[in-house]
Amino acid sequence: MIERQAQRTWALVFAAADEAGTPKVHAHAVVRKRDGSGHGGHLLDARVRPTLGVMLTESPSHLQRALDRETGLAPIDITPPAGG
Repeated sequence: MIERQAQRTWALVFAAADEAGTPKVHAHAVVRKRDGSGHGGHLLDARVRPTLGVMLTESPSHLQRALDRETGLAPIDITPPAGG
């Protein structure tokens, strides 16, 4: 956990629907602290001040997370939809 202001240097965020159609967000980020050190990992919670520039790109609507019961993981299913 980083308790002080840091500069976001990189971020990758996926938003996809789960099997029930509920939107889910999965985010990774790297930030730089004042001492120049970088810290990265899953972004669970953040507060932005004063601003954060964001560019959004829409992915195909058929991308959904599918629970793999064997591993317990829910990767994004990239199988193309039927008929397309």
